Amino acid sequence: EQLGWRFHEFDDSGYLLRGGVPRPRMVSDRTPQGWTPRGWSAPEGSTARGSQLTWSEMLKNSTFWLMFVTFAFAAASGTMMVASLASITQYQLVGAFSDTTALAAFAAIIVSISTLSNFVGRIVIGAVFDKLGGYLSLFIIFAMTMAAMAGLALSGESVVTFTVSFIILGFAFGGVLFV
Repeated sequence: EQLGWRFHEFDDSGYLLRGGVPRPRMVSDRTPQGWTPRGWSAPEGSTARGSQLTWSEMLKNSTFWLMFVTFAFAAASGTMMVASLASITQYQLVGAFSDTTALAAFAAIIVSISTLSNFVGRIVIGAVFDKLGGYLSLFIIFAMTMAAMAGLALSGESVVTFTVSFIILGFAFGGVLFV
């Protein structure tokens, strides 16, 4: 009862958001079949099929499911790490610092470093995606995620191994968000 007014505020802002933000499909036209930018040609050895699948055809495609599962595992591990990054740092590296204030400060720095590597990962994986395509890009991201998780598990109280592992994990998770 006491918080009821807050829930009504969220309802109103939800209606405003849904009504005030145009859907991209409403303001854009479909690209004509076979359209390419002026002066552009497909790279040699390109594996693009040049056709689009319907949603029902996509659900029957094993490559779609492989990419979906890979994306889900990489995104889930990255989200879990971002949510508890400072706590994990303080728990795992408690013996590496003699002062709890220094440990808390280092945990905050790790969160910042991971966020920056996430940003860089989006840009770099975007370039990789343009060169190699979605399937191979997701495979690389998943391999980086596995390597980072193994590094975290094996780092013990090594600050360097721990930090490098979180940089790799942040980078990979940024790539997941791009793809």
